[in-house]
Amino acid sequence: MLEDVFISRLICGGHLPLAIVEKKYQNELKIFKLRTVQNHDWNNVIADMKSGKLAGTFILSPSAMNLIHKGFPGKILLMADRNGNGFVLSKK
Repeated sequence: MLEDVFISRLICGGHLPLAIVEKKYQNELKIFKLRTVQNHDWNNVIADMKSGKLAGTFILSPSAMNLIHKGFPGKILLMADRNGNGFVLSKK
């Protein structure tokens, strides 16, 4: 059985590719099952990351850098677009 991996996204165009992968390509994923968590607020995204509920998230780069600067054991994985979205991955 594939492990569920929870990744957060907000309702915005920059995060749309993640939702498309979850809905359209889910059956092609061989290592894990992608589960997106739709959030409506950056504070909820940060709280979910800190609690361990998420394996990763799309987040504004300044928020990601601040989170890691304050000791969150994660890593900025990639800069997703020119609007400042990035992807942060938990060390878990």
